[in-house]
Amino acid sequence: MTLDDGRLPVQVQVSGNLWSRLDPSEVSAAAMTGYWVATLYHDAPITRTGNYTALTARLPRRAELIALLNARSLAEYEALERVLYWHEEFTAHGPVTDFGFPSMSVTAGLGRISAITIDPRWAARTEPSYIGYDIIACADRIRQWRPKVPDEGSWAHRTDDELAQEVREYYASLTRNR
Repeated sequence: MTLDDGRLPVQVQVSGNLWSRLDPSEVSAAAMTGYWVATLYHDAPITRTGNYTALTARLPRRAELIALLNARSLAEYEALERVLYWHEEFTAHGPVTDFGFPSMSVTAGLGRISAITIDPRWAARTEPSYIGYDIIACADRIRQWRPKVPDEGSWAHRTDDELAQEVREYYASLTRNR
Protein backbone atom coordinates (compact mmCIF):
# COMPACT_ATOMS: atom_id res chain seq x y z
CA MET A 1 0.00 0.00 0.00
CA THR A 2 1.28 3.47 -0.88
CA LEU A 3 -0.14 6.56 0.86
CA ASP A 4 -0.49 10.21 -0.10
CA ASP A 5 0.36 13.16 2.18
CA GLY A 6 -3.05 12.80 3.85
CA ARG A 7 -2.27 9.15 4.69
CA LEU A 8 -4.87 7.81 2.27
CA PRO A 9 -4.04 4.97 -0.13
CA VAL A 10 -3.15 5.84 -3.71
CA GLN A 11 -1.95 2.35 -4.56
CA VAL A 12 -2.98 -1.01 -3.10
CA GLN A 13 -1.51 -4.29 -4.25
CA VAL A 14 -3.35 -7.42 -3.21
CA SER A 15 -1.66 -10.74 -3.78
CA GLY A 16 -3.29 -12.90 -6.43
CA ASN A 17 -2.95 -15.92 -4.15
CA LEU A 18 -4.64 -14.16 -1.24
CA TRP A 19 -7.17 -16.92 -0.68
CA SER A 20 -4.47 -19.56 -0.25
CA ARG A 21 -3.11 -17.53 2.68
CA LEU A 22 -6.19 -15.93 4.27
CA ASP A 23 -9.75 -16.81 5.10
CA PRO A 24 -12.22 -14.20 3.76
CA SER A 25 -13.19 -13.38 7.36
CA GLU A 26 -9.61 -12.17 7.94
CA VAL A 27 -9.33 -9.82 4.98
CA SER A 28 -10.50 -6.69 6.87
CA ALA A 29 -7.86 -7.20 9.55
CA ALA A 30 -5.23 -7.86 6.88
CA ALA A 31 -6.17 -4.64 5.06
CA MET A 32 -5.84 -2.64 8.28
CA THR A 33 -2.50 -4.29 9.04
CA GLY A 34 -1.30 -3.37 5.55
CA TYR A 35 -2.51 0.17 6.14
CA TRP A 36 -0.65 0.50 9.46
CA VAL A 37 2.56 -0.84 7.92
CA ALA A 38 2.19 1.65 5.04
CA THR A 39 1.65 4.44 7.61
CA LEU A 40 4.88 3.51 9.39
CA TYR A 41 6.83 3.62 6.12
CA HIS A 42 5.12 6.85 5.10
CA ASP A 43 5.84 8.60 8.40
CA ALA A 44 9.36 7.24 8.99
CA PRO A 45 11.26 10.03 7.18
CA ILE A 46 9.38 12.69 9.15
CA THR A 47 9.77 10.80 12.42
CA ARG A 48 13.54 10.57 11.88
CA THR A 49 13.74 14.38 11.73
CA GLY A 50 12.04 14.71 15.11
CA ASN A 51 9.53 17.20 13.65
CA TYR A 52 6.46 15.45 15.04
CA THR A 53 4.23 18.46 14.43
CA ALA A 54 4.65 17.74 10.71
CA LEU A 55 2.65 14.56 11.31
CA THR A 56 -0.43 16.45 12.43
CA ALA A 57 -3.38 16.38 10.09
CA ARG A 58 -4.93 19.52 11.46
CA LEU A 59 -5.01 22.50 9.15
CA PRO A 60 -3.12 25.59 10.30
CA ARG A 61 -5.34 27.90 12.39
CA ARG A 62 -5.46 30.54 9.64
CA ALA A 63 -6.60 27.94 7.08
CA GLU A 64 -9.30 26.70 9.47
CA LEU A 65 -10.63 30.23 9.95
CA ILE A 66 -10.70 30.98 6.22
CA ALA A 67 -12.34 27.62 5.49
CA LEU A 68 -15.12 28.45 7.98
CA LEU A 69 -15.56 31.88 6.41
CA ASN A 70 -15.94 30.22 3.01
CA ALA A 71 -18.81 27.99 4.19
CA ARG A 72 -21.93 28.81 2.18
CA SER A 73 -24.53 27.78 4.76
CA LEU A 74 -24.99 27.05 8.44
CA ALA A 75 -25.12 23.31 7.70
CA GLU A 76 -21.85 23.48 5.75
CA TYR A 77 -20.25 25.61 8.49
CA GLU A 78 -21.28 23.19 11.25
CA ALA A 79 -20.20 20.11 9.27
CA LEU A 80 -16.81 21.69 8.63
CA GLU A 81 -16.50 22.71 12.27
CA ARG A 82 -17.19 19.12 13.40
CA VAL A 83 -14.46 17.82 11.11
CA LEU A 84 -11.94 20.51 12.09
CA TYR A 85 -12.46 20.57 15.84
CA TRP A 86 -14.32 17.45 16.91
CA HIS A 87 -12.47 15.02 14.67
CA GLU A 88 -15.55 13.67 12.96
CA GLU A 89 -14.77 10.93 10.52
CA PHE A 90 -15.88 10.24 6.98
CA THR A 91 -17.09 6.84 5.84
CA ALA A 92 -17.03 5.87 2.18
CA HIS A 93 -18.65 2.70 0.92
CA GLY A 94 -17.82 0.47 -1.99
CA PRO A 95 -20.48 -0.58 -4.49
CA VAL A 96 -23.48 -2.56 -3.28
CA THR A 97 -22.93 -6.24 -4.01
CA ASP A 98 -25.28 -9.10 -4.82
CA PHE A 99 -25.59 -9.58 -1.07
CA GLY A 100 -27.28 -6.18 -0.72
CA PHE A 101 -24.43 -4.59 1.23
CA PRO A 102 -21.44 -2.49 0.20
CA SER A 103 -18.33 -4.45 -0.73
CA MET A 104 -16.51 -2.50 1.95
CA SER A 105 -16.48 0.61 4.10
CA VAL A 106 -13.47 2.81 4.78
CA THR A 107 -13.60 5.27 7.67
CA ALA A 108 -11.09 8.09 8.09
CA GLY A 109 -10.67 11.40 9.84
CA LEU A 110 -8.31 14.17 8.84
CA GLY A 111 -5.15 12.23 9.56
CA ARG A 112 -5.62 8.55 9.00
CA ILE A 113 -7.91 5.65 8.32
CA SER A 114 -9.47 4.20 11.45
CA ALA A 115 -11.30 1.25 9.86
CA ILE A 116 -11.44 -0.82 6.71
CA THR A 117 -14.35 -3.25 6.83
CA ILE A 118 -14.63 -5.67 3.92
CA ASP A 119 -17.67 -7.91 3.44
CA PRO A 120 -16.16 -11.42 3.62
CA ARG A 121 -18.91 -12.92 1.42
CA TRP A 122 -18.06 -10.45 -1.35
CA ALA A 123 -14.32 -10.84 -0.80
CA ALA A 124 -14.56 -14.63 -1.16
CA ARG A 125 -16.19 -14.28 -4.59
CA THR A 126 -14.11 -11.49 -6.07
CA GLU A 127 -10.71 -11.21 -7.64
CA PRO A 128 -8.21 -10.02 -5.01
CA SER A 129 -7.24 -7.01 -7.14
CA TYR A 130 -10.81 -5.67 -6.86
CA ILE A 131 -10.31 -5.36 -3.11
CA GLY A 132 -7.46 -2.93 -3.78
CA TYR A 133 -9.49 -1.02 -6.38
CA ASP A 134 -12.40 -0.56 -3.97
CA ILE A 135 -10.10 0.61 -1.15
CA ILE A 136 -8.66 3.26 -3.47
CA ALA A 137 -12.14 4.30 -4.68
CA CYS A 138 -13.27 4.78 -1.06
CA ALA A 139 -10.08 6.71 -0.27
CA ASP A 140 -10.72 8.95 -3.30
CA ARG A 141 -14.18 9.83 -1.96
CA ILE A 142 -12.78 10.63 1.48
CA ARG A 143 -10.07 12.74 -0.14
CA GLN A 144 -12.77 14.81 -1.86
CA TRP A 145 -14.72 15.29 1.39
CA ARG A 146 -11.78 16.39 3.51
CA PRO A 147 -11.36 20.14 3.90
CA LYS A 148 -8.61 21.66 1.78
CA VAL A 149 -6.27 24.51 2.65
CA PRO A 150 -8.22 27.40 1.16
CA ASP A 151 -6.83 30.18 -0.98
CA GLU A 152 -6.59 33.28 1.21
CA GLY A 153 -8.05 35.50 -1.48
CA SER A 154 -9.55 38.65 0.00
CA TRP A 155 -8.58 37.51 3.53
CA ALA A 156 -4.83 37.72 2.89
CA HIS A 157 -4.45 41.18 4.40
CA ARG A 158 -6.26 40.25 7.65
CA THR A 159 -4.53 39.09 10.83
CA ASP A 160 -5.48 35.81 12.49
CA ASP A 161 -7.22 37.71 15.29
CA GLU A 162 -9.25 39.69 12.76
CA LEU A 163 -10.19 36.45 11.00
CA ALA A 164 -11.28 34.91 14.31
CA GLN A 165 -13.52 37.93 14.92
CA GLU A 166 -14.94 37.60 11.38
CA VAL A 167 -15.70 33.93 12.07
CA ARG A 168 -17.60 34.82 15.25
CA GLU A 169 -19.61 37.48 13.40
CA TYR A 170 -20.23 35.20 10.41
CA TYR A 171 -21.47 32.38 12.65
CA ALA A 172 -23.77 34.80 14.47
CA SER A 173 -25.22 35.96 11.14
CA LEU A 174 -25.72 32.37 9.97
CA THR A 175 -27.57 31.42 13.16
CA ARG A 176 -29.71 34.56 13.02
CA ASN A 177 -30.80 33.78 9.46
CA ARG A 178 -31.90 30.18 10.04
